[in-house]
Amino acid sequence: MLSKKIAIIAGEPSGDIMGAELIHEFKYLYNNIEILGVGGKELSKLGLKSIFPIDRVSYIGPWDIIKNVNTIRKLIKITVDTIIRSKPDILVIIDCPEFSHRVAKRVRRISPEIPIVNYVSPTIWAWRQSRATKMSSYIDHVLSILPFEPELYQKLNGPMCTYVGNPLSERVAKYMKTLSKTNNSKTIDLVLMAGSRKSEVSRLLAPSIDGINRLNKKYDNLVVKILTFEHFHDLIIKNLSKASFNYEIITQEREKYRNIINSDLAIVASGSATLELAIAKLPMVVIYKTNIIFSIFRFFIKTHSIVLPNIIHGSKIITELFQLKCNGFAIANVLQSIIENDNIREDQVKMHNEVREKIFSNDKSDQHEGAKIIYDYLK
Repeated sequence: MLSKKIAIIAGEPSGDIMGAELIHEFKYLYNNIEILGVGGKELSKLGLKSIFPIDRVSYIGPWDIIKNVNTIRKLIKITVDTIIRSKPDILVIIDCPEFSHRVAKRVRRISPEIPIVNYVSPTIWAWRQSRATKMSSYIDHVLSILPFEPELYQKLNGPMCTYVGNPLSERVAKYMKTLSKTNNSKTIDLVLMAGSRKSEVSRLLAPSIDGINRLNKKYDNLVVKILTFEHFHDLIIKNLSKASFNYEIITQEREKYRNIINSDLAIVASGSATLELAIAKLPMVVIYKTNIIFSIFRFFIKTHSIVLPNIIHGSKIITELFQLKCNGFAIANVLQSIIENDNIREDQVKMHNEVREKIFSNDKSDQHEGAKIIYDYLK
């Protein structure tokens, strides 16, 4: 069996996890592989020696490009040069589009014979839909984790797009089967998930802590669990100096899901984590703050909501607090309404059940379907 070489770019912790699961599944189809590129500790367990630590690009959003243009250019050049020199059989890019798509464009221009697969689509459904058409010139296939994306790519004349299931949702569903529900009815268990990028965590911690402080004055039985990644631990500790509540910081995956399953409500950053909580049927308030320039572009966003479960469901049942609305007073008010209003909780749980049905309607294993598509490009 000839060895196959897979170049992979996973610029964020969540992408590193999904990339590792994808490669692990691929090895069932073709075991003799070598992986190279950019990734974190999960991909390193499978043999990847990352070109550089992923925390050098995991902070990158649309407006970070402007502030860090020289650094990003250097990282792109280093990555492209390494990929071209290594002559991989395929390039797989995962999330982190402001970095990974720039690499993909250059690789396509220099070595057009290398197939390029994009796992996790950019948010073309929200804004800058013209990206879909442009992607056709450098992306051969999009592996989508949201059920409505393939139809949109077809409508926008984008590259081939296949819905392969949602790895985060399937992970939650797996833990729901293996972890028993043991939450204490005498406490109000609150989960805080402040994002997967340093810029998100930095912006969202202060209003979240303020909101929880306010809530803690009304409910002395409040228990707070902060679910995050290990490399954000010190940043979170630094920001918790003003916290008047008891808390626990959790970074281990199994314990994260144990707490999601056994909690009563959540504060969560807008993004894929909202789907995890929806699958777990956990009532939530969704928050987001970003660069002030981006708030201007909010008027150009094409969807009725920035919350994925709301988009999939076609409603605005989950409250979203964006930019100036993302403050401690508003967060505390929404959380209090979830705690005290049975109808609000029941509406969210009903919605979550319907979102679950849409996510799992195709009965596909995401990594298995994605691995098969990649395998077909290597035949």
